Parts: sequence; C-alpha cells; structure tokens
Amino acid sequence: SVKIMWPRSEEEKRRSRNCGFVNMMTRADAERAKEGMNARELIGLEMRIGWGKALPKPPVPCYVHTDTLSGFKGTIATEVAVHFPADRELRRLIDKMAEYVAREGHEFERAIIDRERDNPDFDFLWEPQSREGVYYKWRVYAYCQSDTAAEWRR
Repeated sequence: SVKIMWPRSEEEKRRSRNCGFVNMMTRADAERAKEGMNARELIGLEMRIGWGKALPKPPVPCYVHTDTLSGFKGTIATEVAVHFPADRELRRLIDKMAEYVAREGHEFERAIIDRERDNPDFDFLWEPQSREGVYYKWRVYAYCQSDTAAEWRR
C-alpha cells in the first residue's frame, strides 16, 4: 500500500517536498525497493528512502507478479489511463467482480476464470490491455487500497 502525505499548509508547500509511506508484502521486496529507488529522481524530485515502523499486512494481499517487472530499466509509469466501460451492465459486473477479488483474493478470481471461460461477459479477464481489462485491474487495485465504489483516489 502507498500513502502520500500531501502538503496541507502554505509552509509545507513552500518546502517543495512530500513525504510518503510504502508498505511492502515482504521484507525482501522492501529492501530491493529501498536499494533501487533511494536517491533516484521521480517527477523532478530526489527520493530519500528510509525505514519506518512495520505495519500489519492487509487482509487480502496484493502482489505484483515478478514477470511484470522483468525488463524494468529504472523508469516508472506514473500515469495509467483508465476509462469506464461503455456498457453500464458490463461496468457493474466488473465492479462487483473486482470488489469480490479484492476481498476474497486470487483463489476467487481463479474459480471465476475456470467457471466463466466460455462466457464473453468475462473477456476482460483474458484481455488485460483492453479498455475493460485495464478498468478491471484498476478497480481491484483501488479496492485493495480501501477505495470505495463511489470514491477513489486519482
């Protein structure tokens, strides 16, 4: 999980720096991230990374698959364009599916994938780069970050 402490007062804004907290699923991941990102520049600011206090893990873990990180060359995508599905019924289905996956975990998603393999309504599960696939991945992530169906961070 990630929490960014945005400046609230004028004094904090004048300092031109922000503070944030990242909670990793494993110590090894945290060490790798700290080692790889410390003193790197991100959106024009040098990152200074240190250790904070340990926090409890979320009830439903969110992992990044290691194959997603292969080829990582030190650049980080800071924006992903997410668009609502054009079909309202499909959007409701994706929202509900994402909510359950965030709460119940990967096993639930696997069960739906196995059960709905021939159902075209669930094509977003096999087409991750499609408009609906990107929306689905974002909704699962958003729910894992404690966003709601009505309100989410940008």
